[in-house]
Amino acid sequence: MERAASILMRQGVRASSVGMAARRAMSTQKVNVYGEYQFKKSIQRGRQQYMIKNVLTAFGLGGLCAGIYFYSLNVVRQEDFSDVPMPPEPTADEKTKFDQAKN
Repeated sequence: MERAASILMRQGVRASSVGMAARRAMSTQKVNVYGEYQFKKSIQRGRQQYMIKNVLTAFGLGGLCAGIYFYSLNVVRQEDFSDVPMPPEPTADEKTKFDQAKN
């Protein structure tokens, strides 16, 4: 930390901000992870009590979303749209006029 502070002081950084900058430069030593991005054992033990609740919440939310999705598909599949008025079929004259206008 002293080395980082002396480098920053040589570059003209104010003394009051040297401590903060040096801490930021050396912050990797204070992170609670090991080399392979694994939490320390104490943090794992502390988070273990929430793991079951988090898994149950995730399954609950996933089940709710899946239930809504499949319910919506089931309702739409059962709909026959009988209440929607359909236009009458075009007559032969209308079909020929349409074909002539298209070409």
